[in-house]
Amino acid sequence: MYDDLDYDMHAILENYGWVLPQPRRGWVNVKCGEHDDSHASATLNADQCAVLCMACGFKGNAITIIMDKEKVNANDAHAIAARLSGTSDTDVP
Repeated sequence: MYDDLDYDMHAILENYGWVLPQPRRGWVNVKCGEHDDSHASATLNADQCAVLCMACGFKGNAITIIMDKEKVNANDAHAIAARLSGTSDTDVP
């Protein structure tokens, strides 16, 4: 029903305070936005909308991150992801 790959993972993570390098393909080391990370202990694959932190164990995708941060269900998370990615006409709450 939904395709996570249509979402802009960088826009979503930056909305929740992650500091990311310029978008590029494949796995990229980044500082984890889920804990106070002093070095790049997480890996991000924006093409697959996936992130994994080796320090705190956080793992997820665009939808699970939004569900966690916004305390919403999957349907609402998809709507938020679409708005953050610029694929919806509705403003982000």
